[in-house]
Amino acid sequence: MRRDLVRLQDELGVRPWTERHLERVRRRLAPAVRALRLEQERHDRVLAGIDAACDRAQEEEDAEDAEAAADEVLDWAEPVAPRGQDAEFWVSGRSEDEEASGDEEAGGEAEEEEDLS
Repeated sequence: MRRDLVRLQDELGVRPWTERHLERVRRRLAPAVRALRLEQERHDRVLAGIDAACDRAQEEEDAEDAEAAADEVLDWAEPVAPRGQDAEFWVSGRSEDEEASGDEEAGGEAEEEEDLS
């Protein structure tokens, strides 16, 4: 049975992965894995900073202090916001297009209310 398997692998040009092959792949991938882990740790720190700043912004009773805490959230979010997207929209979970259409809808509703009165 084993000989048949080896013969079939030879005919197909397929070799089983040996520990040596796997180790070579691990070594080649190690720098990329390390970089991804570092990036994940950086994102985790940023998200923790955003959470803490959000908590402070919600706890602040003074409007000026709350605004400063909200600015801190944006400061934390700026380096990790997707390219081309404003940190404020990224933190809110809305895109700039959604924000623009929301403004138009709000304007339309205000006009309807004026017409009704």
